[in-house]
Amino acid sequence: MKLASSHVVDRWSLIRSLVLCTVFSATAAHAQYRAGIQGVVTDANAALVPGATVTLVSNETKFSFIAKTGESGIYTFASLAPGAYTVTVEKSGFSRKTLTDVRVDAGQMRSLNVQLDVGPLTESVTVSASSVPLLQTEEATIQGTLTQREVENLPAMGRDPFQLIRLTPGVFGDGAQSATGGTTQMPGSNRPSAGPANSFFFIENGPQITANGTHPNSNLIQLDGVGLNSASWGGSAVLTPNAESIKQMTVIANSYSAENGRNSGAMIMIVSKNGTNEFHGSGFFKWHRPGLNAFQRWNVPGSPSPVRRDQYRFNQQGGSIGGPILKNKLLLFFSYETQRNATIGSTTMWF
Repeated sequence: MKLASSHVVDRWSLIRSLVLCTVFSATAAHAQYRAGIQGVVTDANAALVPGATVTLVSNETKFSFIAKTGESGIYTFASLAPGAYTVTVEKSGFSRKTLTDVRVDAGQMRSLNVQLDVGPLTESVTVSASSVPLLQTEEATIQGTLTQREVENLPAMGRDPFQLIRLTPGVFGDGAQSATGGTTQMPGSNRPSAGPANSFFFIENGPQITANGTHPNSNLIQLDGVGLNSASWGGSAVLTPNAESIKQMTVIANSYSAENGRNSGAMIMIVSKNGTNEFHGSGFFKWHRPGLNAFQRWNVPGSPSPVRRDQYRFNQQGGSIGGPILKNKLLLFFSYETQRNATIGSTTMWF
């Protein structure tokens, strides 16, 4: 009984510690994001407007940030999580200007110049269309972003989100499948070969891509600004986030800035979903049974083996939930995925 009681105490102590770490590290974790918005505030005559107040509000969390334009009329917001924002610019003698649905992608600094019109501050001009130009002009990089919708809906064998990375510009992967359903290793890969080469539950999982003329083991993988690369197998991750937990995946193929210069291959930056002021959730269930499978259509000519069904038997399920604990202040997101495999295989051979 003492042993059981000790286990209960340890378990609740661990839970309390995790909750406290999550709450007190929320502000510090925000600084790990490397996206941002910067620009110049001018008047109708293209003259610089110093001392303007620029307010940035997240459309998802309602967290707000304030900046002032300097003598050169420049403002900057750094360390932003990807998502949609509302930008409001105010200065005495000018009408207030509000730009909604300003999109920010993971790891990208976007340019947003604002022009103010002369008028009373009580007047307000609202631009509801997307205000950030589609063309990235701040850096000369080849990159692409997979959104939350694409990660959840595009087909990926075994629900492995890394298989979708080869859809981004500037990278190459042949997507070859092994007999066990995973993707096979590409030439020059430095990774374990036991079991499926690529799978969501594979500990040393690595994207089957090359970029910038390098081998797959030169790729860098980050989750919310923290490196996931294995110390033993280059280009492989010690943790693969499940599709339900991913908000964005941005892949930079070349021309890195100094902050991304650690590896010579693809820079794979994954951002987790965050809680919002509204409760949202998702769930899925995959059921694989021999009774639901068709017989194989073809067998080796002259083989004594009969045509058989696929005998694999497993369950894969998961989901997510997110919402407010304290509205506009403390938000929650949780995701879980698991697989139960009861497959039995048999074979006959000579020794």
